[in-house]
Amino acid sequence: MHTPLLQEPPDDLDETWRHGVLWIGGHGQERFDLARNYRYVAEKMLDQALKNDEAQDWLCPVLFAYRHTLELYLKTIGNINERTHSLAKCAALVEKLHGEKLHPRAKGWIEELDKIDPHPGTTFRYEGDQKPQDYAEYWVDLHQFKFAMGQVFEMIDRAILRVGLKGSTTKNGK
Repeated sequence: MHTPLLQEPPDDLDETWRHGVLWIGGHGQERFDLARNYRYVAEKMLDQALKNDEAQDWLCPVLFAYRHTLELYLKTIGNINERTHSLAKCAALVEKLHGEKLHPRAKGWIEELDKIDPHPGTTFRYEGDQKPQDYAEYWVDLHQFKFAMGQVFEMIDRAILRVGLKGSTTKNGK
């Protein structure tokens, strides 16, 4: 009852300690690693929700994790340090930086998510965040959703491998 949540690292800490994590100030991760962590968790949550037939109970956390993953992926490939949560704006900045358009289907999926969860990215995090005039009903086929997000993430993964984590192209512009 009196043990703090955040403790000094034990002197004998080594790789056999599997019940915790060494947290480094500023979380010690690159944005791309963080994006991949969120992707992993989003996919695991969705798989578990579908497996347990509990999609309704898991929907907002799953959608938030996927949306945040997408935001981090776009900010990585776009080398975006601006404080924005708009997926559409991030996509536009990616296109501007690289001088090429995102695949139309991928951009459409990005814009769909941005439309229902615009600028602050809070729709899936807080109850009643949408204004009454924004209310709409959508059917979310979670199998299709997972497929679509996987396609977008794989496209960005390939682009990151091609241009590097800083978002800039090589000397030859390729």
